[in-house]
Amino acid sequence: MMAVVEVRYGYTGVEYSGDESAYRMTRACTVITDDPADGQIVVAAALPAPGTAHPDAANFYSGVPQINRRGPTLWDVKIVYVTGGLVTFPQEEDPLSEPADISWDDGEYSVLYDMDIDGEEVVNSMGEPFDPPLMRDISDPVLIIERNQASFSPTTKLTYQDTICAEVFYGAAVGRAKMGKIKARSVYAAVAYWRARYEVQFRMNTPADVPDEKAWWRCILDQGVKYKDADGNVQLTPNGELVLLAADGTRIPLGDPPHWLYFREYADVSWAALGLGP
Repeated sequence: MMAVVEVRYGYTGVEYSGDESAYRMTRACTVITDDPADGQIVVAAALPAPGTAHPDAANFYSGVPQINRRGPTLWDVKIVYVTGGLVTFPQEEDPLSEPADISWDDGEYSVLYDMDIDGEEVVNSMGEPFDPPLMRDISDPVLIIERNQASFSPTTKLTYQDTICAEVFYGAAVGRAKMGKIKARSVYAAVAYWRARYEVQFRMNTPADVPDEKAWWRCILDQGVKYKDADGNVQLTPNGELVLLAADGTRIPLGDPPHWLYFREYADVSWAALGLGP
């Protein structure tokens, strides 16, 4: 849990400028937090709110604190108090209020070319699959979401990177969206924040018989040098020749469609906590 560990006050001074109404008192302090992902919001919560009276001078009131990061969890703070009201300092527009930037890219991968676009098997004149099998390239749509965040923890990468979304995401069915790279960099400005980037790849161009939930499963042609004969005995092919196997381990008759095996590679995880939905 993000929190302030210690606030240590140091210098307190008075600045004179003209008449008494322009006097300023300054308090400086060092703040230590417990998480490098903490931002100015966490630090400010442990400081006097603007308009708070000075502890040693009731007629002086605090302005907006000036907060600067010195290290991953170390902050320098300056609070200026003035007589008769609130002092403020120029502030940039709140970066956390900016909408996320959305863009689209492509992610390419290769698959076995066992069926053409007309649904015909890719085999030779004898009905045999090619060895090695032919491959074809496919481009997946990749959604890139970039946004400003008050904080970022490496745990986010460990929890969500290389996972499958357990909900419908941007209209894609459960099982179709995979979280790719998650990147973040800290930005030290008037209001410190993190610039985060999420890359989501959609596996949409799968064969018609592949269910949504298996869109990202590893698909492998069922073949080997061992097979079962009609009596259930294990046989070896001559010279280590690869043969196509049926689900029961027997050889697939020439001309029959091949059997494919599916293996789950990525965990299904809810992304709801990330708040990335449209």
